[in-house]
Amino acid sequence: GAYSGSVGMYVADGDVLAYMDNVKVNKTRISNNIAEFNNKPENAGTEISDAEKYKNTTANVMVSAEDTYDNITATGNVSVGKGNTAGVAMRIDVISDNVRSYIKNSDIQTSGDLSITNNTIIDAIDVAAAGVGSLENSAFGGAIALIVNDMDQSSYIDNSSVVSKSVKIDSDTEFDIIDVTGRSE
Repeated sequence: GAYSGSVGMYVADGDVLAYMDNVKVNKTRISNNIAEFNNKPENAGTEISDAEKYKNTTANVMVSAEDTYDNITATGNVSVGKGNTAGVAMRIDVISDNVRSYIKNSDIQTSGDLSITNNTIIDAIDVAAAGVGSLENSAFGGAIALIVNDMDQSSYIDNSSVVSKSVKIDSDTEFDIIDVTGRSE
């Protein structure tokens, strides 16, 4: 008889962080631009009211993290024998990912928008195939494909003050996973 097996394994472990910790941001550009305009000697005697000249000036604050996995894996096994014959192919993928974007212990003032975002994109194709043949007795074949995802993903504001036109907090995960298994006896 003949007995054989194969195991393929892929392990991905990642940390992707984008953050502002213990930061002070003052991006109220309109008032800063008025002061700058009024302090220039060439502008003496020119009156500027309510920042008309700078009304479209804004300052946006963005914290963003992105992580991408593109993975194609395959494991195969062929067993041929005269007596009892068995063969197994096993494919195991483990993806452990920590993706965080945050503002913590900070004072943020902006005349524009504040956005805190993160995105994880996983594209995986796993193939496990086994071929088994016996010239005289019984044959057994098996194939297993397994993907394990351990995701910790978050976007947040913690212990901070924020003044802005708008606040966007977003956390996204996209999965495209294909597992293919097959056996032939």
